[in-house]
Amino acid sequence: MGSPRSSKRVALPQYREDQWNRWLETVDDPQVFEPGFDRWQAGARAMAGRLERGGLEVIWIELDPDRITEWCKSRNYPNVNEKRFQFAAEQIGNVRIH
Repeated sequence: MGSPRSSKRVALPQYREDQWNRWLETVDDPQVFEPGFDRWQAGARAMAGRLERGGLEVIWIELDPDRITEWCKSRNYPNVNEKRFQFAAEQIGNVRIH
């Protein structure tokens, strides 16, 4: 039986390279994206490594820019990093909306 810490999961948004420009056009915070997909991906992988070394299981959630836009609009949220992480977390059941 593993330790309680090893059973914790965290969802990270995954973006596709062929949708990179679409993301930059649709989000309300394009400045949070690293310049270029390769730099973003390297940063995301580095973050995942830190989380895994901290005992968390990383679950990558591929996001679609149009689906996120609609999800944000339906909840009256801005399409920002915090909400994209929230969407990813909801996909693995890690967030409860009050």
